[in-house]
Amino acid sequence: MDRAPQEDMETRLVEQLREDKFAKKAPAQPERRGCYYTTIPASVKHMNIFADELILLNLDRPLHTRTQKFVKFIRVIYSSSGSAFNVHMIPEVVRNKGNSLFLDEAWFSRDIVLCCPSKLHTPLLNSMPSSEVPASDDPILLERLLLDLLDPELKGHALLELRKKREMFPDLAHLLWYSFGTIAALVQEIVRIYPALSPPTLTLAASTRVCNVLALFQCIASHPETRSPFIKAHIPLYLYPFLHTVDKAQPFEYLRLTTLGVIGALVKNEDTEATVYLLESETISLCLKIMEIGNEPSKTVSTFILLKLLLNDVGLHHCCNTHGPFYEIAFALQEMVSSRDARPSARLLKCIVRCYLRLFDHPRGRAVFKTRLPIVLQNGTFNDYLDDPSVQECLQQLLAKLEVGSPNQFVPFLRRNDNSIVP
Repeated sequence: MDRAPQEDMETRLVEQLREDKFAKKAPAQPERRGCYYTTIPASVKHMNIFADELILLNLDRPLHTRTQKFVKFIRVIYSSSGSAFNVHMIPEVVRNKGNSLFLDEAWFSRDIVLCCPSKLHTPLLNSMPSSEVPASDDPILLERLLLDLLDPELKGHALLELRKKREMFPDLAHLLWYSFGTIAALVQEIVRIYPALSPPTLTLAASTRVCNVLALFQCIASHPETRSPFIKAHIPLYLYPFLHTVDKAQPFEYLRLTTLGVIGALVKNEDTEATVYLLESETISLCLKIMEIGNEPSKTVSTFILLKLLLNDVGLHHCCNTHGPFYEIAFALQEMVSSRDARPSARLLKCIVRCYLRLFDHPRGRAVFKTRLPIVLQNGTFNDYLDDPSVQECLQQLLAKLEVGSPNQFVPFLRRNDNSIVP
């Protein structure tokens, strides 16, 4: 063994072992961290990588965590790029960088092995035949994008790609919610734009980036198996500051609309747990405010959320009881159909009429709206909307609920100076 060719480190180790102080049993010493060696998968060992290159990857690296990350990184790279480790397939610019095929001393200056793997294997993937590049719906691509969320430099691109491809991955909601650190990274994107809300300095680029996060939250909120933990973690509370904004610039309108999409996903299936949670928060008051000041899409989604809350019996009784927001709801619906500035679209009108129909199912709503239904819903103002069969059906059902011979004089709801509604 001593006559075999040895590296400098091996020679020093043999000399130390020959000294007397190592031959005697030394007293127990506290464990010291030393050099840890990575277990390389067998499939990688046969990919024409020389032993010296593998040793350089781990030589004199005292941090065990880096070794663990490197093992996982090697497996991610190999599984996603197949035979890309063949030295003949490595781009010339990479091969000319030195003895190590993969990295140099600066590479280990930060713990980025696991955080940004796609930076390192992008040249390898680009050099692969197109048949070996992961498809857009390949689970490996999804896992790589989730890992990229942990790297600040790749996070923006990963958010954009996940939003565009979210329909391709049926398990995306599970992976987003249960993968380590992902939700924390998404919430971090939410809170980092709070300072831009007041005073209103939000840029379109920042709004678009956070809306990519909201689209992923919408995916989680709409899935039946992740909706409940999403609610129990009170994630919607982080979104309410976006609904409090009143600026009508495009970045804010875009932000409010996408936030409403998350709330709408929670109540889309009339889930009782989601309904109770939203009723106990300020959801209705925020929706009513947006129904008054928002643009057409925001008004439509806000009214849709109100309708879904009313369609649940718990929501209907909450809104129509003595202390509920009954008159505030009646005023908001009245203002939308009676506005002189802009007529509601067919889609918005259908949501409004369906809200009235549901309120008629409660004794209080039936007693009030039989005589105080907005006159524009009775006098044919919206007859040009009758080309839409669904709108026509809703209007006919609403008019059928009015008593024959009931007074046709409409007494509007009014708002006092303190913003309370006159019954």
